Amino acid sequence: MPEDLKWKKLKCNGDVPTPRSGHSFTHVGSVNYILYGGIDNSKKASGKILPNNDIYLMKVSSNDVTWYKEKFSGDQIPSARA
Repeated sequence: MPEDLKWKKLKCNGDVPTPRSGHSFTHVGSVNYILYGGIDNSKKASGKILPNNDIYLMKVSSNDVTWYKEKFSGDQIPSARA
């Protein structure tokens, strides 16, 4: 009989993204994920809550999660979306 599955809270390290909705979260390997876009609850300079173009990589190990925010320049910048 297999061992019972249990939830485990992992420690987050690195550039942890803000809480958000409307994002995409894609599995790209056995322990890697990509988070793209979405809407966070922090208001922009305009005073509005708007979609963003953030891209984060997440690497998972057995005890923690490490986030890396991708940095873009020039014409590589993706469009904001949710």
